[in-house]
Amino acid sequence: MLRPPQENRVQKRAQLRKADIENAVVRVLGDRGASKMTHRLIANLAGVPLAATTYYYADKGAILLAASDQLLDRVTKDVTGRPGLAARPLANRIILALAAKPALFCAWAELMLYSARGSEGYRIGTQWYSALDQMVAGSILECPEIDRPHLALSVVDIVVGVLFATVSQDPGAKATEQVLNERADPRTLWKPADISVKAARNARRTTRKSTETRCRILNGAIELLYEDGPGAVTYRAVAERSGVARGTPFYQYNTASELLSEAQRHLFQESKARYRNAVQPSQKPAESTDQLIERTASIFWREATQHKGSSISSYSLWIESAREPALRPMIWNAIEDQLLAWRKVLSTLAGNIRPIDPLLAQGLFVGKLIRVLSTGSREPDRSVAELAFRRDLSAIIQGTFWI
Repeated sequence: MLRPPQENRVQKRAQLRKADIENAVVRVLGDRGASKMTHRLIANLAGVPLAATTYYYADKGAILLAASDQLLDRVTKDVTGRPGLAARPLANRIILALAAKPALFCAWAELMLYSARGSEGYRIGTQWYSALDQMVAGSILECPEIDRPHLALSVVDIVVGVLFATVSQDPGAKATEQVLNERADPRTLWKPADISVKAARNARRTTRKSTETRCRILNGAIELLYEDGPGAVTYRAVAERSGVARGTPFYQYNTASELLSEAQRHLFQESKARYRNAVQPSQKPAESTDQLIERTASIFWREATQHKGSSISSYSLWIESAREPALRPMIWNAIEDQLLAWRKVLSTLAGNIRPIDPLLAQGLFVGKLIRVLSTGSREPDRSVAELAFRRDLSAIIQGTFWI
């Protein structure tokens, strides 16, 4: 039955309005983050009445789910290439395409971290990874069909992990391409021009009371980071969460960026302590490849389950540093420390390694962690992750890795 022309016009107008709203949501996610998203801001950017956002979308989850579908279409158009690309050029093409559009990647990362918080039952993350794995598997024709799903998963995880590091520092297209295609060292090319971390106000006051107060403030900030992201970390919110006077966070930290940088430092120091504790005193520095893989999988699983909140909080700051350059020195300190650690262990096992190898190893770890966090950790994932680490880390050590 044909619909009256008026009904068709109304339906078309509604579809256009919804598309405008969803585009505005993607823009807010990329430029400001999910924690700063409001109906008023979205309506203003979309050029629609405020009531339209609540009319079409019942809650935050509904509007993010709709925006996720819109973003998937945009990312697919940007990163897919002709079928038959080998894994390396395909991975490099995706990394370079999204590194050139950091707001687009930030919008995607915001959706993954939102999903990781379990607000919508991991629906968004599960849908995305299913689509990405299928897209990449359909583009790779260099290996037997039975192996494509495994290779696709590896490509997606590498791409995500490397992009988290790249976008957080914004080294530029030339420096990114040199690392990927010319085997340049990211520790040289991606290091920020200013790597100094400014000391927080009154940082020298180390009385017991001031130390306890700063600890409460940091814990309050990290709780807010986990629950809603960096945008939720305001002086007022931190004071209320940590139970201190409203002016105390401002007294201790000149800016919100200094507080976030201190939170990142604290989170990273805690994670390093956990990594060190994972190595038994009886283990020698020159461990075997099997020991490295087992230890990496064990650390990975603890970070994805027991320390999920810390992981989400930390990586939300990596994405925030793409928007806030003041955070980059502290994030870079963490990235460089991880690259040096991987270089040390890979050199012990492989001897002569390429400058990109530590980045690949760390990218695998971060990418797999984001995948498990955003799709919901399940016990079978641990064995799947260990198999993937075994396949890919062994190839990096042997010099046969596909990238």
